[in-house]
Amino acid sequence: MTLEEIIDCVNVVSKQDITLKTRKRNIIILRSIYYKIARDNTTESLGNIGLKVGKKTHATVLNGLKTITHDLRDEKWWNIYSYCLKLLNTKESQRIKIDNKTYLVKYIEKEVIKEVKSTNIPEYIINHLEQYNEKELRDLYESRLKPYYRMMSKIKSKLSFVD
Repeated sequence: MTLEEIIDCVNVVSKQDITLKTRKRNIIILRSIYYKIARDNTTESLGNIGLKVGKKTHATVLNGLKTITHDLRDEKWWNIYSYCLKLLNTKESQRIKIDNKTYLVKYIEKEVIKEVKSTNIPEYIINHLEQYNEKELRDLYESRLKPYYRMMSKIKSKLSFVD
């Protein structure tokens, strides 16, 4: 795995550009996610890791690595981090070329559809969901389908106690 692949993956999954020269908090956290993945999965020096995202020094990378453990407690950042790791750690034969971002986005959408299919949702609903993009699917799954499925499971368990 190369630094460029990690940068592309973080950019595509977050829909942000971590190479921009900005001090916006969300970009800083995304860069820290990149630093952590790069340090843990490559042999590149901290200086080289920082240079790839816009002339950041080894001290900046160290500071990002120090703060990322706190930031990963937030579910939003943890999901981006873990999803990037999952995509980057797929077997070489299954890995989609990350430099072609269209394929990466399609792969992400397929993964979301798989996740939704695993929740026993009727097939006709899943077929309808395939027309949505990854963000819309995630939002729908997290805000509507997952709570609905949880609610129905609780109702079924209460009804089984009545019998």
